[in-house]
Amino acid sequence: MLCIEIVAVVIGGLLGGGSKDNCVLDWMPMEKSDVLFGQVTWKMGWTTAAELAEIGDTLESKFLRGLILQDGSENKGVLGDEPPEERKHIRLMVESSRGGWTGQVVWGFELIDGERHYARRLTATKGDRVEMARLVYDYLGPVEV
Repeated sequence: MLCIEIVAVVIGGLLGGGSKDNCVLDWMPMEKSDVLFGQVTWKMGWTTAAELAEIGDTLESKFLRGLILQDGSENKGVLGDEPPEERKHIRLMVESSRGGWTGQVVWGFELIDGERHYARRLTATKGDRVEMARLVYDYLGPVEV
């Protein structure tokens, strides 16, 4: 089982210096009271594009699978040697206990401007409103601990 430690640090003291999450990729629901997001229930695990397609043929699903960009245009940069429907990604699903919103994040690698980057695709849904964003990071390779 894989465990990922995420440390968020915000300058200006918004989160009291930061927050730390230990994420186990086992799809077991966890509850958390977060300074920024409030009371949430979340779970993480491995997924494939084929499993993400089960969400439906919505813009949100296409975006999370890496098929389109935020503006709806086609994306040709998702990396992997295996067929697209079998590519492994990490998926986070979160639900606000009081705010009435849900969110999803899919982590993977993309080819952007000819270079390999680590990317996170995020969606947030409340009622009929869906917001989508992509965070792009420089990938420097695995870190030894």
